[in-house]
Amino acid sequence: MEIKKITNSVVSKIVNIKWRTITPSLVLFVIVVIIICTEVRGDEFIFGNDKKVVGTQSNLPKYNPNTENCEGMPEPLIKPESFPNFNPNNYSWQFSAPRGIPGKTYMGEVISLGLRNKYGENKDNFYFSVRVEQPNGNASTTENVLSTDNWAYSDYPTDSNSGDTNQTGPYTVIYQIYGVIVACDGFEVF
Repeated sequence: MEIKKITNSVVSKIVNIKWRTITPSLVLFVIVVIIICTEVRGDEFIFGNDKKVVGTQSNLPKYNPNTENCEGMPEPLIKPESFPNFNPNNYSWQFSAPRGIPGKTYMGEVISLGLRNKYGENKDNFYFSVRVEQPNGNASTTENVLSTDNWAYSDYPTDSNSGDTNQTGPYTVIYQIYGVIVACDGFEVF
């Protein structure tokens, strides 16, 4: 009962209403909205043409080792609504992953993945995420900071929250800034 009295007092002062006037359906509505907003933002990828299209893991670009390109990479990239001054098309993104030089990548190896803003200036500093999808569809992520025109590297799987290179086949690498896919790359494990 003490918690109810404290809650009643706080709610009455903040919202200027009495506890008994809040209907259960209003409380349920607020809880549902909070849950939906939290869940949707957690796995959101933004890409598309003239409008905002939210992608899911099933329709993200995939790396093709035969062409050494990503298939399904959206063009052009769009500005995220929450960061209107960031337009990924205004930057020259360079990215790196092993391409069999000096040799093939084998199971269990650590892979160095890089991203660079080729013409970056002092004001160009970004937090970015690297998402690596394994051949079986499992994915892991890591975050890094990109400054000016310097390369930023992440070692997969050492720097990621999970994942490994214990499967043969193509791995897809997606680089995101503010939730926007800025580059797609990949590598193959033998």
